[in-house]
Amino acid sequence: MNARDERHEFEISIDGEEYTLTQKEMPATEILSLAGKSYDAFYLVEMRADHTRAEYKDGSAVVKLHNGLKFITVHVGPTPVS
Repeated sequence: MNARDERHEFEISIDGEEYTLTQKEMPATEILSLAGKSYDAFYLVEMRADHTRAEYKDGSAVVKLHNGLKFITVHVGPTPVS
């Protein structure tokens, strides 16, 4: 990677883990897969600075990305009971 490419890198956070990206847009399913999660069992939620949330329940939804975005994943299946 050259210096020009490095300027376009930025970081996002998913469930508290940092990820370095260069793409400005990604489908929600690809963002989930970065965190090792499947769209079959999870959806993505963007936690915004103004304390609002954007939920990406449609895995094909394209998410615009920039430095510092924070996401959490939400499990959509039944919770096992012991």
